[in-house]
Amino acid sequence: MGSHARRTLNIIGQALIGLAAIVIILSIRSGFASASTGAITDYANFPADLPEDCSATDALVDLTFTSPQGEASDLRRLAVNPGDTITMTWTGFAPNCAGVDVALALNQSDTDRFDIDANQTLLPGYATCGAACVPSDGVYTLSVTAPDNSSVCYFQIDAVLGAPLAVVGPDGSYYSSVLRRDGGPDLLVSAKNAGSGCTSPEVPAQPEPPAQPEAPVEVLTSTLTKPLPEAQPVPASEIIAVPEVGETLPFTGASSVPLAGLAITLLGAGVGLVFTSRRIQAI
Repeated sequence: MGSHARRTLNIIGQALIGLAAIVIILSIRSGFASASTGAITDYANFPADLPEDCSATDALVDLTFTSPQGEASDLRRLAVNPGDTITMTWTGFAPNCAGVDVALALNQSDTDRFDIDANQTLLPGYATCGAACVPSDGVYTLSVTAPDNSSVCYFQIDAVLGAPLAVVGPDGSYYSSVLRRDGGPDLLVSAKNAGSGCTSPEVPAQPEPPAQPEAPVEVLTSTLTKPLPEAQPVPASEIIAVPEVGETLPFTGASSVPLAGLAITLLGAGVGLVFTSRRIQAI
């Protein structure tokens, strides 16, 4: 192999190594960027401390929740139907709560009322606003879309400080310090349970096929006019012998020699290619 070809292979190899390094760096940076807004699964270390004198009940200024049914300052007073888009807006943070994360999330529920003994699983599509979140025309906005009642029967909407919990309930944790009983901060800004039960699409009834008239049964009769011929014995030359159990039958399948030869050929070609590539590298 000429020096020009070897130099070209060297340049291509170094370029691929550099590209791989760039991909690794980007993946690491992406992991750090999403860590602050991912759902919480470390329940033993939940919750994180809030800034001193920051309270979830008055952390957000001019807080409003809207749906196609109207608007309210508290989710409990907002009418929500399955499939509605719920939007949360506020214009700023209380002085002691500047820079805290805010999340609007939906959890699957078993009933239309909160049950402390039941697990509520976080649904996809939650929205978060972290430290890098900026307002648009002076307004911060988060939106989620409630599931329709063909897939999720009941759900709970949670507006919270910090990232959302992956599970709200005994197998996860709670946003309220009263339910956690740990003396930590309250993170629940507002919440609402909703849903109207699951519905299944109606299947139209199939009409019954019309009754078919019964066909008359015709009885056939025949009369034998000639006697049946007597059975004739089978000649011994036409009797086929059946081998007894344990007797070996002659082999009539295809030979395995061609397959073995093909395997040896492929193995030799593979070893030859590997050996040749190593020689080229050593030259």
